[in-house]
Amino acid sequence: MKKKLLQSSPFISFALVLVLLSSGCARAPKQKVFVLGIDGLTFDLLVPWAKEGKLPNFAKLLEEGSSTQLISAVPPSSPPAWTSAVTGVNPGKHGIFGFVKGLKFSAGKHHDLIHDLYYYTSRDRRADPLWVILSERGRRSVVMNVPCSSPPDRMKGVMISGFPHTSQTNFTYPPEYRFKIPDYRNDIYGQIVQINGEEAFLEDMNDIMDRRATVVFKLLEEESWELFFVVFTIADRVQHYFWKFMDPKHPNWDPVKAQLYSNIVLETYQRLDQVVGKLRPKLDSQTTLVLMSDHGFGPVYQLVNGQNFIDQAVPRDVFRVMAADHFGASFHLTSKKDPPYDSKTREAYAQTKELLKSKLEQLRDPATGQKVISKVFEGDELYWGPYANVAPDLLGLETEGYLFWNWNPTEDGRLFPLHDDPIFSRFFSAYHKMNGVLIITGANVQRGVNNFDAQIADIAPSVLYLLGEPIPQEMDGRILDAPHAPANPDRPAGCLTQPKPSTSSSRSS
Repeated sequence: MKKKLLQSSPFISFALVLVLLSSGCARAPKQKVFVLGIDGLTFDLLVPWAKEGKLPNFAKLLEEGSSTQLISAVPPSSPPAWTSAVTGVNPGKHGIFGFVKGLKFSAGKHHDLIHDLYYYTSRDRRADPLWVILSERGRRSVVMNVPCSSPPDRMKGVMISGFPHTSQTNFTYPPEYRFKIPDYRNDIYGQIVQINGEEAFLEDMNDIMDRRATVVFKLLEEESWELFFVVFTIADRVQHYFWKFMDPKHPNWDPVKAQLYSNIVLETYQRLDQVVGKLRPKLDSQTTLVLMSDHGFGPVYQLVNGQNFIDQAVPRDVFRVMAADHFGASFHLTSKKDPPYDSKTREAYAQTKELLKSKLEQLRDPATGQKVISKVFEGDELYWGPYANVAPDLLGLETEGYLFWNWNPTEDGRLFPLHDDPIFSRFFSAYHKMNGVLIITGANVQRGVNNFDAQIADIAPSVLYLLGEPIPQEMDGRILDAPHAPANPDRPAGCLTQPKPSTSSSRSS
């Protein structure tokens, strides 16, 4: 059953095509990889603006390299997506399923839900990231601002950890490195635009980006490395709040503010384009540049109050339904009893899950008749590994334009908040989509190979391959040039073992 689903679903297919050139032998140690991560970058904006000449450095990358949509994790949330990218495994193996790992009930009704903000951090990661793997093999990395990497790992090289931060002082490795970057600023998770506070928000975001870029080029000049992995988060932050000003179809489009802010997202992409232009001349011919995003982006035209939906969809008998994160249609089923359940409890679990799944599949926008959820998955359809048992029980992918918002129920029980609701008007006007960005260029990359299948977990094994390193057996991702990777019958269907580079192996290009 799982094999059939994995083969048929566009979100979790593992088919590959040839991308990376191979020489028939292991890569020499002098090969290097620079991963430029841009959180939330989307081809939907990047490609047309590049064609219009507004992003000349991105356009040059697209022309000289190979590119494709990079399919994100399910759900397309930064912590599981970036963690899958750097570990090469699915969330059932690395243990990170969203932003929040704990939402606790107080006694009594669902309306007494307490949001205990137990954010996932690197302490919850149960698989080694690239820089730890390379460090154990004596190779040096520079890592900067990868989400869900705080506190920093002990490693060979330099690391500046990414949000959410467990400490504003212990965020580098070695610990004393923070004194070398006194002007560096960490991201603040949950930062929002205050009423009429657009200018202050933009000034803050641009300042963080400029300081981050300064440190990137400082590290390039001062540190030796074989892997450099940095993530810029400004595109994600700006698109969340400013998309509505460039989209007259958006219900919260403001014609007055649009005159001031309709070009802000473009200007943010142009700032990133300048970083690309400054970076490329500093990379030598032995360095492969991998530009990627963890997910795409698109407008949110209608919110759905997830807490009100739960209250109305499922009775609270043996099992309660709990939103798995602040955003998205992901749900845990919780019981006062601990597993293993008796037969009566198992039956109640199955009935509650089936009812919730049915309600999600049937949910429609009363104003348009549009289905709100395009696909519902059970947790074990998406995840496998030792931590799959703590994954959400059900996950729905919203139809484009919709977003489940799970912060608080409301007294009126409204599922679809009005557009002038403070939650809707002040917060996200755009959110994550499954299709991220992948552009690869360098001496070891074929030019002009586009629209091949690539999954977020393919990044780690492909980076190791470029560096001439063996691929760990437990990785789920696949090298982006391995069309004939043999299946391992001891692993779940759809999860393939990679052939390790060796002097005796020959890879077709």
